[in-house]
Amino acid sequence: MTLMNVHAPTEEKEEEAKDCFCQQMEETYDSIPSNDMKVILGDLNAKIGKEKEHRGVIGTESLHDTTNHNGVTLIDFAEIKNLIITSTYFPHKNIHKRTWAAPDGVTFNQIDHVLKEKRFARNILDVRTLRWSNCDSDHYLVQVKYRCKISHQRSKQYEKCKKFNIDKITESDKREALQNKIKEIKDNRANKEVTVEGIWADCKTTIITEAERTLGYQEEQINREWFDEECRESINLKNKKYKNKKGGV
Repeated sequence: MTLMNVHAPTEEKEEEAKDCFCQQMEETYDSIPSNDMKVILGDLNAKIGKEKEHRGVIGTESLHDTTNHNGVTLIDFAEIKNLIITSTYFPHKNIHKRTWAAPDGVTFNQIDHVLKEKRFARNILDVRTLRWSNCDSDHYLVQVKYRCKISHQRSKQYEKCKKFNIDKITESDKREALQNKIKEIKDNRANKEVTVEGIWADCKTTIITEAERTLGYQEEQINREWFDEECRESINLKNKKYKNKKGGV
């Protein structure tokens, strides 16, 4: 998961500064790996309203009724990147939606926001301000309750390595067949200019092919060397005593 912290220019800043910020934010966002869960949060200096035409990106629980210019820019960015502004979705008292207080102590705005990809929207459980937290700032601390779901990555299934039935190599005819094939390769290559890699490739292919034909593969067996006849007799005796005891009750 990647948290992208931003601080946008205020509404009164020049358009050039705003455009530069938007470009930088988009480039930074696009540089994050696509398989990461991405969260944008911080001071966006954007008022988000409750306009119906923006449903799907914003909720109905914003502090403001009307979106300002910075808010429209943020909504456009969210639509392009398939994000939602989660800070406008959760019902709270207005005092818990305010994220910034003016020096006059009367004016309050909701300009700090949390944006999340729509496909992971349910991971955000709540967004609200904590008024009691002393941050030494004109902004309130914003709390985000996040539920992280990490899917279990299945381990890659590897094909079991087959083993040749090397017990058969003790048989003279099987052993001689392999020896003759290897000698045949050596004789055929004696007067030819070939690389070491070429000789090894032919030798490997011939040995495997001939071993499959003459030796075959071992049958897959469960290794139970510890379980011998003594263990089997002990288990049978135990089961017999258990049945006799049960029948006598």
